[in-house]
Amino acid sequence: MHRLSIDPTVKPVKQAQRRFRPNLQGQIVAEVDKLIAAGFIEEVQYLIWLANIVPVRKKNGQIWLANNSRFRVQTSAAEVTRISPVVSPFPSAGRWEREVWDMSGVSFINHPDLRRISTDYGFEGHPLRKDFPLSGYVEVRYDDPEKRVVSEPIEMTQEFRYFDSASPWEQRSDG
Repeated sequence: MHRLSIDPTVKPVKQAQRRFRPNLQGQIVAEVDKLIAAGFIEEVQYLIWLANIVPVRKKNGQIWLANNSRFRVQTSAAEVTRISPVVSPFPSAGRWEREVWDMSGVSFINHPDLRRISTDYGFEGHPLRKDFPLSGYVEVRYDDPEKRVVSEPIEMTQEFRYFDSASPWEQRSDG
């Protein structure tokens, strides 16, 4: 069960009641009634935590209520297309954009720190695109008994891909 760590010695702070513009009030009430009828929200007693709900007007004029919202950017782009970063308004997005570039190859225009974050700096390709070879590269690892970094050519065998045609649940016992 989720519990908030609340200091019992601290006096609670009551936030001022939020006042909406009169022309939005009817739309907000209608939206809340719709959410209650759908079972998405419900009235509660003995409230522990309440987050502010912000009405947001969509481009088509509708109102929707945003609570703990996330931004989602969807784009379809060719390999050479670069997209605009969101680092300037959201500095913490820099790490996530680096990871998107490193793993998927999506490039960002004028990103302040676009370098590898999840893969090795010598890695060529992007793992989530699966555009790298499985053999011919060198494995670099630290060898504990030798106390040094060792480079070895790797070859990924495919013998493990042999499958028996009959799985255990398909086999019948005659007894």
